[in-house]
Amino acid sequence: MAAAASSVGIVSRAKELVLKQEASLLIHVQEQMKETTELLMSFLNERMKQDMEILCSMRDRREYRCELPDRDGDRGGYV
Repeated sequence: MAAAASSVGIVSRAKELVLKQEASLLIHVQEQMKETTELLMSFLNERMKQDMEILCSMRDRREYRCELPDRDGDRGGYV
């Protein structure tokens, strides 16, 4: 009986209210995560664009050479 009394299937206004609040909070957190991810991706894309402009300007000068890490993180490629 104790398990049945605390079951989710039992009608309880307090449990309904808590469930609605928790669901609302979860939705809010998911929206905030999405907005934050979009903002971070925007910053990342802008930074990559700036980095590419720097690298291209260095490539054009030919007097500067910089090492770029390859996919494994080892240094080895030159620009």
